[in-house]
Amino acid sequence: MVYKMNRWLFVEKDGGPAFDGRFETAAEFSEGFSWVQLRDGCAFIDRMGKICTSRRFAEVSAFYERLASNGDGTGEGYVNYSGDWVIPPIYRDASHFSEGLAQVRKGSEKCVIDAEGEVQFVIAAMVMGDFRGGLAMIGTHDGAFYVNKNGIRVLGPFEDGEDFSEGVARVAMDNELYFIDESGRCVVKGDYEDLSLYFSNERIAFSVDGKWGFLDRQGSVVIEPAYDDASDFVDGVSVVRAGGKRGAIDISGSVLFMDRYSHLDSHGYGENLFAFSRRGKAFGYLDKDGNEHISERFSEARPFREGLAIVSL
Repeated sequence: MVYKMNRWLFVEKDGGPAFDGRFETAAEFSEGFSWVQLRDGCAFIDRMGKICTSRRFAEVSAFYERLASNGDGTGEGYVNYSGDWVIPPIYRDASHFSEGLAQVRKGSEKCVIDAEGEVQFVIAAMVMGDFRGGLAMIGTHDGAFYVNKNGIRVLGPFEDGEDFSEGVARVAMDNELYFIDESGRCVVKGDYEDLSLYFSNERIAFSVDGKWGFLDRQGSVVIEPAYDDASDFVDGVSVVRAGGKRGAIDISGSVLFMDRYSHLDSHGYGENLFAFSRRGKAFGYLDKDGNEHISERFSEARPFREGLAIVSL
């Protein structure tokens, strides 16, 4: 995630600053690097706050598979950890890599390239997802399909589809939601109001009569629908809301903690710490037992990633 319009700094898990420096724009760490906005453009920094690239960029994104899609003001391409162009900025758009492939647009043509910049196939679709388990979803006028790394359609059509996650993908057909495996076999289907987009930690959130619970990979209910809201599991934890209270549960459904917080959600959770606020005036961090780990001292607080969090004083 990228955060703008503030003076952001990075803190350690003890709440102290990781290094000197505040930034108008800063991104969460990925593969050991963050990018920040400087007066003369965007640059990458390491966990010590050291600027790692002499070159400045007009547009920057996070590293995926050792490459980041960046722009020089005329086009987009890919740089390595040193900020050197590995694939020159010749594209109108360049997405991140997944399983060694990335989507790019050159002129009016969309295609998929490898890490050497070689075209693997042309995309005949309006939208395309990430490759997961060798398959990627494409959205066309004829519906949603899944293609392999040669661009060949191997599953579909469906009315709608999502990326694969943990070996399964959510699809829609005949106004019903269900999950398929990589062979196209239905693995989870039921009469639910809604299903979350992805399996995570072998759990999927579902809703019945406005309440949320969780299913396992066999479609069996493992956590009864008792919550007004429930996030996908991350590292074995889901953030839930019920009866005006917010808290967290583990994958067995055991409540880790529950209290009245004005702010506590999955977007603020990372590395066993939750960004929280009791009254919305200041933010701190809780541990997985609901104990205050860092006191409410920040005007905004973001999740920990690779040992550091972005906060604003």
